[in-house]
Amino acid sequence: MCLWGPRSAPPICGGRAGPTGEVCQMKTFACGAVVPGCTAEFAAETEEGLFEQIARHAREEHGLDEVPEELIRQVRANIR
Repeated sequence: MCLWGPRSAPPICGGRAGPTGEVCQMKTFACGAVVPGCTAEFAAETEEGLFEQIARHAREEHGLDEVPEELIRQVRANIR
């Protein structure tokens, strides 16, 4: 079971041209956007990869084995 729930967006392609010719960007997240004072930042080609990093950080640095749905919404809203 995924700590952060199912993916809500299709994968992106890390700066390479996608199947329809669009150029994709890396997904990024700054933890300080939802946890004031935290300086951790994450980047991945897919939202799934990003959430894997964020979930590990939440467990190891913030002691969150289970994440409230509201926090998940906040994280998703701050992914760039």
